[in-house]
Amino acid sequence: MSGNSTSRLDAAMVAFVALAKGALSIPVYDGPPAISTTPQDCLIVGIEQWTPGQMITAVDLTQDWSALGHLNRDETGTIHAVMVAWGGDTSMTALRARVVANLALVESAARANPDMGGTVLWVEIKPVRLSWIRAPQGNEAQLYFTADYKARI
Repeated sequence: MSGNSTSRLDAAMVAFVALAKGALSIPVYDGPPAISTTPQDCLIVGIEQWTPGQMITAVDLTQDWSALGHLNRDETGTIHAVMVAWGGDTSMTALRARVVANLALVESAARANPDMGGTVLWVEIKPVRLSWIRAPQGNEAQLYFTADYKARI
């Protein structure tokens, strides 16, 4: 994990998407999907706030020297993501329960594999915000969260 890269950002994103796909039975997108006319439950990795047609922050990161001598750096990254549940009825309770349950599956997978196969030193899941959408075609719950990681480069 050290000495041969400018950043672990791409490797961390790839590893996190793979971890989530292994934990969930719903679609997992690496970046925002194409606009679809068929709403569905899904996880979108690399999205801080869903605003179609606008620039989206996918990851925030910082790097600092890990020790004297400037041989290695520590990278701290925040991968933004949103867990989505859609329903054609009016039960927001059921939608909230689904996004929370799916996030729990991802969090359990991250706890079982905290270095994501040696890609990072550790990853930690942190819920950020729950949002609702009520629309004529159905309702949606969006649970925004981050996958925070630390890596040595």
